[in-house]
Formats: sequence, C-alpha cells, structure tokens
Amino acid sequence: MNVVYKNTGVGVVNPNICPHCHVTHNPNELWHTVTTDIDNTATVVSAWQCTNQSCRRAFIAKYRHDGQAFRFERFLNGLPKGPEWPKPISDLKSGNPQNTQQPEQTKFIKTYLQSLVAESNGLDELAGMGYRKAIEYLVKDWAIQLVPADKDKIEKSWLGAVINDYYTGDLKDI
Repeated sequence: MNVVYKNTGVGVVNPNICPHCHVTHNPNELWHTVTTDIDNTATVVSAWQCTNQSCRRAFIAKYRHDGQAFRFERFLNGLPKGPEWPKPISDLKSGNPQNTQQPEQTKFIKTYLQSLVAESNGLDELAGMGYRKAIEYLVKDWAIQLVPADKDKIEKSWLGAVINDYYTGDLKDI
C-alpha cells in the first residue's frame, strides 16, 4: 500500500496473513489513514479483507513509523481464533479424560492459541517462546501416541532426544 506522509508517497508492506484464519494471502485493502499516536509517533491504520474464500473476514492492521519506514506493529481487531485442527491433532491425548462430550484442548492447541494471541498483540518475544513450547508438546504427544509405554520417559526427555529416538525419515528432517 502507498500512503502520503509529510507530502511524500511512502510504501508500506501489506499484511500477508489473516489474523482470523491464518492463511497466507494478498488481502484486499478497504481503506487506510495516517495519524499520530498518543506518543506523537506517526502511524498507519488500515482495514483489509481476507481473500481466503472460507474466511472473507475484515481485519485492521497498525503500523508505526520508526524514523525510517512504517513497520507492522499488530492487528487491532479481535483475537485470532486459530485454525481448524485436523482430527489427528485434536485427538492427541496428554492426560485428558477419555469419553467426554466436550474434549479438553491438548496442551499443544492451548499453547499455540495463546501464542497467537501474544503475537497479535505485538508480543513477538513471548509468542516465539510459546510457539516453540507448542511444538514440543505436539512432538511429545505424537510420540506418546506412537509408543504409549514410554510416556514417562518421553515427557521427561529433551525435545531433541524425543525427535532422535522416536522419529525417522521426513518427520525427523522437518
């Protein structure tokens, strides 16, 4: 998107992911405005519409001027709902009670969703740690599904050790 700042056209990088469905895409810009924040920092607030046919929701992005360019700060509207998880992921059990009408979220899903919230609020350092922990839960939960007898060993092991001991081929490489 191009904005006018101090009587000069300035390019601003468009968001490339929807905070609702988390699909990477090129959203449609609805509008934008250049304004001043409370601390007198120039900001751009822009509204976008997701181009993913199953989402099509609107969202608002905020950019702050850092002295050289406008940099993405965060999405302003709503918290991300997270993706629709495939059945094998949502079925992973890590101490969840069996045969319940409303199954509890796995630690992976809960941690991932909390990381999305942190990221959408501009807390990238916390989000990064959360995503790493979410991956650890996913890898360990999956290993426990593969070898239930080793549950205690898997839960106490480092992530790298679990990957080396329980995964092979493409999964291990990824």
